[in-house]
Amino acid sequence: MAGIIVEDGSIVSGANSYVSAAGARAYLDLRGILTELTDGLLIRAADYINSFRGRFNGIKLTAAESSMQFPRSDLFIDGYQLPADKIPQVIPDAQVQTALEMFANRDPLATISERPIRRTKLGPLDIEYDTSGADKLPTYSYKLIRVLLAPLLKNDFGRVTR
Repeated sequence: MAGIIVEDGSIVSGANSYVSAAGARAYLDLRGILTELTDGLLIRAADYINSFRGRFNGIKLTAAESSMQFPRSDLFIDGYQLPADKIPQVIPDAQVQTALEMFANRDPLATISERPIRRTKLGPLDIEYDTSGADKLPTYSYKLIRVLLAPLLKNDFGRVTR
């Protein structure tokens, strides 16, 4: 198995991560986190970052076949344009945060097999509530990359569009 191949902004062939194992370790050390993240967790965390493929601002510079969503041209953060060959620091940071969430069994890539239902009986009425989204707040990693995402807008029919 090849392991981690880091995309550094120079369009690295076969890249599957935005951060090296050493880079992830440095991020964790600065924050006093003693967890060891495996290469597999870091690669799955990059998969999560890349799952926002249609929402990132800017234009992807690599072929459509590449799952890596950076580097990008015409990418702005806080009103400033980033060089096309630069990976924004929030991307590797969010990747490590996502790997931490996965390590703690909060895998954002996991599928929901059963939706939790709360049932209330009020006299002759039987009411069911879907509570699947009630406790799902945005993860810290999502909050980090949110600055790079294009806003979602609702059209006249209430459907989400870009």
